[in-house]
Amino acid sequence: MSITQDWHGHHVKVWTDLFKFMKGQPNLHFLEIGSFEGNSAIWCLNNVLTDPTSDITCIDPFLPLIKEYEAFGINMDNLYERFLANIKPYEKQVIVRKGLSDRELKKLPYNFYDFVYIDGHHGVSYVMNDL
Repeated sequence: MSITQDWHGHHVKVWTDLFKFMKGQPNLHFLEIGSFEGNSAIWCLNNVLTDPTSDITCIDPFLPLIKEYEAFGINMDNLYERFLANIKPYEKQVIVRKGLSDRELKKLPYNFYDFVYIDGHHGVSYVMNDL
């Protein structure tokens, strides 16, 4: 696994408590907007979506759209390939939607997901669109 940034680690304690009643349940459907390298999706698959009938849909453009990342030395090269390599062991439970969330969300079923994690572009207008 090639995770270069741990932007999910600070959620683990809260998410462990939040999702303990869901762990291992069948037919759970999670949606993640903004997947980067797949770290939070992998955590969900290992700790909540443990039944093989459960899945996670990941939406991300997988493009170096945010120039601020470069200023912090965050490697955006081959992001999509890194994501795919990281989720490979879970590929039967991961639905990948490569594209911008404002387009991809319109293609998804309404009132289907048990949990939605919005962690795409953090600008106010983008977050409001995702909501």
